[in-house]
Amino acid sequence: MTEEIKKKIKDMNFEGDFQSLDLYKEALFDLNQQFFSKKAKLSNLIEENYQYTNYNYDRLLNIVFHLEKMFNEEYKSILSIIQLSYKNNVVIDQLLQKKFKSLISIIDKTDSLYDDLVLNLSLSDSNENQRNISVLESMDSLIDSVKYYK
Repeated sequence: MTEEIKKKIKDMNFEGDFQSLDLYKEALFDLNQQFFSKKAKLSNLIEENYQYTNYNYDRLLNIVFHLEKMFNEEYKSILSIIQLSYKNNVVIDQLLQKKFKSLISIIDKTDSLYDDLVLNLSLSDSNENQRNISVLESMDSLIDSVKYYK
């Protein structure tokens, strides 16, 4: 679905009117729904496969929290731009395109985290410490890459 939304955003025909802003708003709501669906799936995976007392459990949930925080900040920023704009123009369009790319990047990072966790959970228990260290390092790197993407 993200690819479909990316194409939709890229192909929007901006005529400097409210209709194009409404298209952005529709795409924003679609991405919001998609992110929170993926976040719930990721949180469930962590809850089911990591013990509550485990340090890695807390750290993974903290990573999910940071992804959600970054997503919400971008979401609110985009929504404010859409609501405060009386018409669309080139400057607003470029700003919204940049912010949408950041939002999509956060969703992609959430997918990557989920995929990494599934892959690492499939490793044998004898490699558990290495598995946990690898996942956490990978996730810290993912979060940093999203922060610097802005």
